[in-house]
Amino acid sequence: GTWFSLTMSIGFIGSGVLGRTRPLARGLRRTRGRTGVMSTRSLMGDLGGTSMTLAVAPTWLPVATAFCGIGLNVFNVMMVTRIILSWYPQVDVTKAPWIYIVVPTEPLLKGTRKVVPPVGGVDISPVIWVFLASFVQELTVGAQGILILLANK
Repeated sequence: GTWFSLTMSIGFIGSGVLGRTRPLARGLRRTRGRTGVMSTRSLMGDLGGTSMTLAVAPTWLPVATAFCGIGLNVFNVMMVTRIILSWYPQVDVTKAPWIYIVVPTEPLLKGTRKVVPPVGGVDISPVIWVFLASFVQELTVGAQGILILLANK
């Protein structure tokens, strides 16, 4: 998608400092600047109004943000469930609903156990994956995440 920078001049009509203030949007037209970015300019000029720039995100950005946010949340819930299941060895993880959590997570945990063996009989591989997934989630869709900063650009 293309980033569009929309600049809008808005004037305010008011009746004194404590009176009601309502915005008055003046006519706008699109022009293509030297950089190739779409912008808008006021037809009436700036008559003491404020100038506000809005960015319209590419169409793929909300989908990517939702996919990353929901996917990483589901992954974290599955790993936390694996941590809790490790506390109850009598639970049969080969039956529903536990099999739906064990089958997708076991290949990751098996590989992690080869690199980081259990410490004192405690398997810390799900904890490592929860940490990594939380870190990736914060980098992508957290308050200062990459996708959020792109959406606010």
